[in-house]
Amino acid sequence: MVKRSNRRLRQAPLLDVAMIVKNEEKDLPRTLASLRVLTPILGQICIYDTGSTDRTVDIARSAGAKVQRGYWDDDFSRARNESLAMTTSEWFLVIDADEVLVADAEQLARALRIAQGSPLNGITSQLAIVTEGRITTMANSLRLGRRRYVHYVNRLHERLTPIDTTEQLQVTAIPESALMVAHYGYVPGEAFARRSERNLRISLLEHDRVINGHANEQVEALLNRGRSYLTAGQAEEGLDDLAAAWNISDATTAYRQWAGELLVEILIKLGRLDQAEAVLPGLAEAGSSPQLIRYLQACTQQARGHHDEALRLIRLVDKPMRALERTESWSPVLRLRMISAAATQQTDEAIAAGVALFSRHGDCDGLGPLLLTLWGSRSDAALARLLALESTPHVDAICAELERAGERGEAISRLVREFIMQSPSTL
Repeated sequence: MVKRSNRRLRQAPLLDVAMIVKNEEKDLPRTLASLRVLTPILGQICIYDTGSTDRTVDIARSAGAKVQRGYWDDDFSRARNESLAMTTSEWFLVIDADEVLVADAEQLARALRIAQGSPLNGITSQLAIVTEGRITTMANSLRLGRRRYVHYVNRLHERLTPIDTTEQLQVTAIPESALMVAHYGYVPGEAFARRSERNLRISLLEHDRVINGHANEQVEALLNRGRSYLTAGQAEEGLDDLAAAWNISDATTAYRQWAGELLVEILIKLGRLDQAEAVLPGLAEAGSSPQLIRYLQACTQQARGHHDEALRLIRLVDKPMRALERTESWSPVLRLRMISAAATQQTDEAIAAGVALFSRHGDCDGLGPLLLTLWGSRSDAALARLLALESTPHVDAICAELERAGERGEAISRLVREFIMQSPSTL
């Protein structure tokens, strides 16, 4: 049955992969390996190289990719469009060398064939941002496009838009089971610092380009420059840009809402709570989700030391949905709930949130002593069993945090590792 299905899928390539790369010899093999799942429907892997000096090009060609040597000029959309020009299939899929594809070729083929008979020119899929082994953000990302109808715009944080400016982008979403992209690029270090400097430089150029343009263009450019400032550690400059983007009230783009949401979060982190709370009513009017508004309100209440009110609000929050359909990890909600519940002597609730935070998300930095205090005189083995039930992907982070909490934490850490080594039935 599988062979007949594959032969049917192979009748005509449905899509090509388009990539831009530079000095990616370390990560590219993992990405190319993940693309093998597309073999039944894949035409070719098209790679536009922007000036590699390592083995990137050799690795790509040895994997059968079509490679074009190009150049880098601080313009992501130009480079992306060069890679799209190399494709020949009806559809293309965009992926980067610090990403991994998870897909079901047959489900994806069905979706693409249905889309071919429609006016759709793009398909969104789930993008998982993975940081230190944890998924910190899930977002809809437009990675599938119709070759003859769309191209990229913007030097930085490039996005697909119709080639014909009189047309609208028409997209649908594909299930996570059919296609998901995991992004691993946000890792602190020299490479991240270089990317931050580059992105800030490009964002300055992009802002200068649209400074007298449409309100929506100005909002997007200010948001992108503000994000670049924040990543580069220039918080005040970043806040100024986010506030400027938020204050362009005649803009109709969801990027204004995103700027406002990010503005509130940064203001809370900096302790400027009155300013943060002043923005919240406008966010509600702009369409931010009630779940997100409650989460941000809970953050401000906790920062003020009003833990009862913070706990009341956070109990009403599921997964906050942000602008552009970005779903944040559940871990910030659990962390806030654990701390607020602990502060109000709701010990069992705090323990439940803490165990879920540790075992399911691995988000435990600085919380080991609090969890042990909450656990009190209960059995160490019982806590270790709870942490071991779902913590296999995060065991190193959990055990390291426990070990920093002293002798008792070290003992529980050893038990966690022992229980994980046992079969699930013995837990």
